[in-house]
Amino acid sequence: MSKQAASSRSGDRPVVLRPSIGAAWFFAILTPFFAFALIRGYASAATTVGRIGVVVGMGALIVFCAWAALTMVLRRPRLSISASSITYSPATPLLTRATGRQALVLERSSGSDLRIVRFSRPGRPPVSGLTIPGSGRTLPVPSFDLARIRTACTASGWRFIIGS
Repeated sequence: MSKQAASSRSGDRPVVLRPSIGAAWFFAILTPFFAFALIRGYASAATTVGRIGVVVGMGALIVFCAWAALTMVLRRPRLSISASSITYSPATPLLTRATGRQALVLERSSGSDLRIVRFSRPGRPPVSGLTIPGSGRTLPVPSFDLARIRTACTASGWRFIIGS
């Protein structure tokens, strides 16, 4: 009896998943290359106008790559999985406030069976999603590791159904 109570309490603690940083590595690796190009270009420019052009052009690329890498690392969506609900929080709070997008939730009261589906959003390519059949709500999970989602959901007492 106490073992069941302990497992239900531990299942209420949410497991928070974040997608990998993926493309951020690309921009992080490009930044030092552009810095090297800035130094080489500045040293080899014959005129002041050439040096200004190199500093402005390469400087803009360095700032863009650094900004892109930091944004991709710091502003990632979040998937919180507990025994009572699964919550998808969008990537950027500023975008969420500006567009009115809010966290999407799958509640245990709608069922405990989950399915991973492909779904289309208006104007975007199809992506993977997590849904409770019949709930009418699908959480987008395109950049999350589906194996980690399955493991976390199963550990919290959710079941996955297979088939269409």
